[in-house]
Amino acid sequence: VYMKKFIILIMMLLPMSAIASVPELAAMVDKYSTVEDATVVTLNGDMLKMAMAESDAASASVEGLESLCVLPIEVASLVSEIGDEFDRLTANLTLTTLTNIEADGAKVRILANKGDEAYNDIIIYVRESAELVIVMISGNIQESMIGELVGGMMQM
Repeated sequence: VYMKKFIILIMMLLPMSAIASVPELAAMVDKYSTVEDATVVTLNGDMLKMAMAESDAASASVEGLESLCVLPIEVASLVSEIGDEFDRLTANLTLTTLTNIEADGAKVRILANKGDEAYNDIIIYVRESAELVIVMISGNIQESMIGELVGGMMQM
């Protein structure tokens, strides 16, 4: 239930969102992009702009974003493997935890890599039963965009 709501939320927030420049996580995603049961969807800044070209407001909201990468996994063995690797990698990184929610067997983590004036990366991790989604957003991400994202997650 949480997984489907989360994917819908990400698609709705795509105009406000945007592979992460955190090299360790980018390498992990790259590693799993060649695995048969894994799918990696990456949109670069130009593709985000083209997708939002019909709406001036949406088009303006993707300015400064470099990429959006989504790694959805529905194979239990891969969920466990990738989840463990994600936990190991993020434990060694200096990321800010924006939220950490655990309820009804689901786990949601939103991590951020903050630059001088804005966030450079937002990493969203959602795990429920045998499903896992990792979303990595890179670019010039303003704090107000993160507030809307976290607010949307809390309403779920």
